[in-house]
Amino acid sequence: DFYLKIIGRKEQYRARNNFVNMALGVSADWILFLDDDMIVPDDLFTRLRAHDKDVCGALYFQRGGQYYPVIMQRVEGKDGFVNFRFVEDFPRKALTKVDVIGGGCMLIKTSVFKSMMEPYFWIDGIVGTDIAICERFREAKVEVWVDTSIELGHMTTGEVLTEKTLPPHRRFTGMIRERLLEDIMDYTGLGKDRIYDACARAACEDYAGIWNSRERESWEGYKDYYTNEPDRQLLHLVYHQMITEQPGDYVVNRVDPYLLKRILPGENILDFGAGSGMYTVAMAENGFNVRSVDLIDSPYQEFVEWRVKKHNLNVDFGQVLDFNEWTPNVFAKWGEYHAVLMLGVFDHLPNPFEVVERIHRSMAIGGLLIMDVNKGKSALQGQPQHIMAFDPGTVNRKIEKLGFKQDNSNEFIWERL
Repeated sequence: DFYLKIIGRKEQYRARNNFVNMALGVSADWILFLDDDMIVPDDLFTRLRAHDKDVCGALYFQRGGQYYPVIMQRVEGKDGFVNFRFVEDFPRKALTKVDVIGGGCMLIKTSVFKSMMEPYFWIDGIVGTDIAICERFREAKVEVWVDTSIELGHMTTGEVLTEKTLPPHRRFTGMIRERLLEDIMDYTGLGKDRIYDACARAACEDYAGIWNSRERESWEGYKDYYTNEPDRQLLHLVYHQMITEQPGDYVVNRVDPYLLKRILPGENILDFGAGSGMYTVAMAENGFNVRSVDLIDSPYQEFVEWRVKKHNLNVDFGQVLDFNEWTPNVFAKWGEYHAVLMLGVFDHLPNPFEVVERIHRSMAIGGLLIMDVNKGKSALQGQPQHIMAFDPGTVNRKIEKLGFKQDNSNEFIWERL
């Protein structure tokens, strides 16, 4: 007998715990976890079950960021910390033992859970449920396997991501970082080793202390934080945009110009809070009409203007002049923009929903707002420059009321209605 259960719009760990309890309740032999954005072969269950492993999954790739295969290795550091690294050089078309597989496809013998204490799945704010459960399996001496001969498609909006479709996405992701590295080295006159060191040192500053020392309720105090010591601010930003993974990495496949060319109703793009110009430069190089916006007197925009001039690109610039004031060209026309990029910006704003409302008015019907919200970061986590912490439900409801519809396959994408 087969039991099919679908749980939507619920925290992942709660949904998975519900599944386990239901499976135990009906004395099921196996539990097959599948995410709703996976494309699977008809014989998936039969092929995985044939291996008769306690835990077994299939091969699939991240649908954003670096597009890694969702297979990980556990690495213990000398400092006592444990890291998890994606395994890119995995055995092809083979059944192989690994440390972590993705929860998007995971077949588990129900008997495994009978010796475990509840809750079976949980989140700790650091790792996802797939890493956490695989760590519990390791502690219980339960082996985790993956069959790389079974490749699943991972849905994005516009296409299904498989290993065959990875190259153009990876080229674009790598290209924007390589171009940023080349440009910041040229801009500062520092070599590769020195620029990495300079960026890392800039990132170690006490930004919470600097932020708290400002009169943040006023525009001048707010602007002073982002424009004071411009060299350090720029290197700090480049560190996060070039060296570390950001939430924006997981929507980079939706910023891929090759895909946007096919799905947008036009070619006018607003890069609001452009930062180091990663997307401003990439979009302009691929033929889009780009308007790049950041704080007035921002060291970021000076760098982006330099990059645009260096690469002989045609980009229009605008500035944020106050909490509710922009240069006239930013939101001058109704229906002007076919896509708006707002990456790493939302939770830094004191009035984010007002800004999104202005963005809505300036967008064409059917245009896309590509936006990430760091919902968990706030003063409580030592990051007070992330002004407010948001829960997903509140953000989604408010943005929907402003006239957007969230993409079913990517939480960071909103269609302008």
